[in-house]
Amino acid sequence: MKRYLRSGLLVLAALAIPGVQGSAQQENAPLKDIPKNLHPYFVALLVKGDRYTAEQTPELINLMRQHLAYIRSQTEKKAYVFAGPFSDEGMVAGMIVLRTGTRNEAEAILNQDPAVRAGQFKVELHSAMFPQIDSTAVY
Repeated sequence: MKRYLRSGLLVLAALAIPGVQGSAQQENAPLKDIPKNLHPYFVALLVKGDRYTAEQTPELINLMRQHLAYIRSQTEKKAYVFAGPFSDEGMVAGMIVLRTGTRNEAEAILNQDPAVRAGQFKVELHSAMFPQIDSTAVY
């Protein structure tokens, strides 16, 4: 019983401290620390696939040319915001940020990538919120 009484007194004491008790005005005030201008994107991690190889065969060189051409085409169509490889030797080979209407649309675009179709990469797709990314240039 003493424990409950002591806990109740601590709660009452905390409510008496200025700034601890909430008012309707404080609860409805805009939160200044929350980032603004957030927009939905999808982040695709290109993970080394079941048929991944780093051996520089003519087939792999041709496949990577097709993969890079596909990235360029999707960037020009504004589906890909940006894409690039990771420079370490981990299981995740690269990342693509997409701006599509739905997850299904993002999956359909990613699954048409020649390197994904060939099994060089698998896609791990995540939805995300980022500040607006206006554009990237393709050279």
